[in-house]
Amino acid sequence: MKGRDEQAVFDLIDQISEEDWRDFKDFRDFPDFRESPDFRESPNFLDFPDFYDLHEPPSHAALPLDNAALDRIKTRTWHELGIHPHAQSSDSVQKKPATPRRRYHKRAFAAAILLVLLGAAIGLSEEVRAELKKILQFLPGFGTVSEGNGHPVYVLEKPVSAEARGSEWKVDGIMIGEQEASIRLRGTGGHAPDKITLSTGQSDKERYEFKHGTFTSSSNGWKASYTYRGAIPFSGHEAVFVELPVAVIGPLPLVLAKQAGNLDGLGPTAAKNGVTITAVTTPMAQKRIRVNLLSILPDGLELDSFGIDPLNKSEETRLKLTNERGGNLEIQKDSIFANQNEFFFTGSPQDLERYRLSIPYIRVADKHAPQQQVTVPVPLQEGSANIDQTVLLAGFPVDFTKVERVDSETVRVHVNVRFDSGLAKTLQSFKVYTQNADRMSYMWKAAEDTGAIEYLELEVQPGMEELTFFIGEPRYLLKGPWQMVIE
Repeated sequence: MKGRDEQAVFDLIDQISEEDWRDFKDFRDFPDFRESPDFRESPNFLDFPDFYDLHEPPSHAALPLDNAALDRIKTRTWHELGIHPHAQSSDSVQKKPATPRRRYHKRAFAAAILLVLLGAAIGLSEEVRAELKKILQFLPGFGTVSEGNGHPVYVLEKPVSAEARGSEWKVDGIMIGEQEASIRLRGTGGHAPDKITLSTGQSDKERYEFKHGTFTSSSNGWKASYTYRGAIPFSGHEAVFVELPVAVIGPLPLVLAKQAGNLDGLGPTAAKNGVTITAVTTPMAQKRIRVNLLSILPDGLELDSFGIDPLNKSEETRLKLTNERGGNLEIQKDSIFANQNEFFFTGSPQDLERYRLSIPYIRVADKHAPQQQVTVPVPLQEGSANIDQTVLLAGFPVDFTKVERVDSETVRVHVNVRFDSGLAKTLQSFKVYTQNADRMSYMWKAAEDTGAIEYLELEVQPGMEELTFFIGEPRYLLKGPWQMVIE
């Protein structure tokens, strides 16, 4: 029963309210508990608030943990800690006037017991401990973080390029983890190879074949990622090479990934409107600095843009970077397939210069918002019909005001999403689907000033009198600003 009980308490951690944690912060003041050597020596107990901060506010649904299980955990915990709580009977305690007192429910009590288990580092399986100790590791070149158990992750901190056959080949990023490795590669000519090889060592090399993953190309070049499933023995001292069909790039200097218990441990951080943004900086050559923006968003939302490019015609929606004298710095991007969360700037010759980053707006997408049905009349001949129909998409009113017949196969549906940049959040666009929830073939035009959707052009069949479609996945602006100081 021991493991089952502890897992039940561990599951409760996501259901304890913030108020309960505040109530039980005085749990450490219990005299017998403070005298325990486990309390004084255990860093885990004192670090526990950092673990809580990594999670979204928990729900309040009760778990089926009965009193008997709680009593078993409580008794075993006190016993293993060598603590004997004072048992006070009604005969041995002088009665005092009754005072109002909060009655702690079972879930809050279970949280207190869990804190004891964490602080004393007893009674928890290795699997549960590993779950509690997960850390974030930043992956430069990929612009993301991985969440792991602290196993060393080695990365390529800065991209490395090579010229071959008149083309430039660039290794953007390398990540070697516990059971998986990845390489991100780009080129300005030729095409992405189907597979590449990573080798370690100098004379007696170990070789690992990476298989082709995602791939993007244009007339200016291509970008591809490659993965290897399995462990690659690596201590950080071996020479690393990437073997391509036309060249060998290396040796490549891999370093331990920057890591932290939560996002703000990776760089300057700001929170606004329910969104947390962290800026991770990497010094490059010739005073150039790379900035990767990481975010924590409410459940269901995905970051669509940080405003590195303006979110509409207004420069007020664009990310800004200034020096200590208030001068604007140029925001630079990679010319080919720039990461949406990455930009560069050239720093001051003075190494101690500080910079202020301001993100006035971000754009997010709610891919889980319920789709809404829209049915509009179809003019039989070229002409138009005024309509007055409003639907709510994820709480945003969307007005359909007019339908025009463009030709025998196309109608234009005019839309007003009531865009207002002064609001904390304002709808800018959405996607259109068929009745079968498939993406519909359509075109749309955005207003030049706001970037908000202005009308849709949809396909119709000859003789059709009305058209039914669905709208979903709203994209909207969240207002900041998120402001950070970069040093």
